Amino acid sequence: MSHWEEFYNTHLPPTDFEDNRSLLKEFCERHNKLQNRIVLVTSGGTTVPLEHNTVRFVDNFSAGTRGSTSAEYFLEHDYAVIFMYRAKSLEPFTRHLTGQQFFDMLDITDNGQSTSITVKPDSVDVFAPILAKYKQARESQMILYVNFNTVADYLWLLRAACECLAAFEERALLYLAAAVSDFYVPQDMMVSILII
Repeated sequence: MSHWEEFYNTHLPPTDFEDNRSLLKEFCERHNKLQNRIVLVTSGGTTVPLEHNTVRFVDNFSAGTRGSTSAEYFLEHDYAVIFMYRAKSLEPFTRHLTGQQFFDMLDITDNGQSTSITVKPDSVDVFAPILAKYKQARESQMILYVNFNTVADYLWLLRAACECLAAFEERALLYLAAAVSDFYVPQDMMVSILII
């Protein structure tokens, strides 16, 4: 048995793995039929748990700036994009509108019977192009969002995505921008380390 097979035999897939694999398969089949070019963009960091019931972990932090920016670039150049990202890291389009900056762009009106939220007039020029690009990508089904947390989640999803992308041959591109932890400690070794 090769080393990579051993990894998959000793690490469980993410709990939502089958749902994500179905989404990946459907997305790839649709774009392959359309003869589209496709890219897998990975983004953000990964965690490595230090025990079975994870309380402590090593975190390879990445905000996801490169991956989310690159996903937007590929969409502008007519690629279908699988955006595989660390939960809570930056995402395409919304990366432009984070925190208080986003809330400073909005107004709220409450007339007693209903509440409405509007974009401030001086923020429309900033917000409208971002929203238009986001809507275009989602409505044309050119982007699929899949998230991960641990290095094991990442590797399970990466393998599933690559299996789906194989049919595209030269029309597929891998753009792996995630900050993936380049190590993991097998649980049986961790027990030995802790005993010593």
